[in-house]
Amino acid sequence: MSEQTTEVTTTKGPPGGKERRSQERFLDEETFRGYKAWSKSLRDRVQNGALEKEDADVLLATALMRRDKRLERDRMTRLYRQELLRPKIDEMIKIGKPFGILITDLDRFGEINKLYGQNAGDDVIVQAAMRVTEGLREESKGRLEDFPFPYRSGGDENAVILPGIDSLSKLKVVTDKISDAIKYAPFPIPHKRGVELNLTISIGGTLWSGEDTEELLEKASQNLKDAKQQRDTTVLR
Repeated sequence: MSEQTTEVTTTKGPPGGKERRSQERFLDEETFRGYKAWSKSLRDRVQNGALEKEDADVLLATALMRRDKRLERDRMTRLYRQELLRPKIDEMIKIGKPFGILITDLDRFGEINKLYGQNAGDDVIVQAAMRVTEGLREESKGRLEDFPFPYRSGGDENAVILPGIDSLSKLKVVTDKISDAIKYAPFPIPHKRGVELNLTISIGGTLWSGEDTEELLEKASQNLKDAKQQRDTTVLR
């Protein structure tokens, strides 16, 4: 059964609020504590003669790399974390090569939390992130130098940095992929048997043309606001 959401006035915010942020901090602390415990275990084994120091150094370096990689990702969506978005844009600007940026937002997302609960909203966020990532992967066609960087920027809102994009027409190809990925099939709600939601997405995007990071994000954000006025719309300029 397919069900369209009905319009409900609600204030949208990051799902889970303080509770989810607290959980993410706890998980990050657990990752850090796990690394410290692993480090101590290796040092003890070296002191006891059960492990060569050179081998311990390799294991520690590998564990540190895995820890850092894990902390780069949002716990729920596995997209890059919001805190890494601006530093990455700074890096792209320093490189000086063309790139584009998109900010996406699911339409009427607040209604899902209100009608079906926060768990349903979280399910939709995860599914949407998977669909967007798959659409981006298809568009990049495996070109590592042009592989996009998707970030969760809060709630159901995501941002995507697109290296190598130097025209609005190329940017439009990517936004069409993202929009189609969201609309091609209903979103099942595991916690609500038989409920499937037909969703759309609004997208604002722009090309870097010499602005600093904040100016670029403001431009993309304004384009998203304009797109949200009509819903299921893309504004690129």
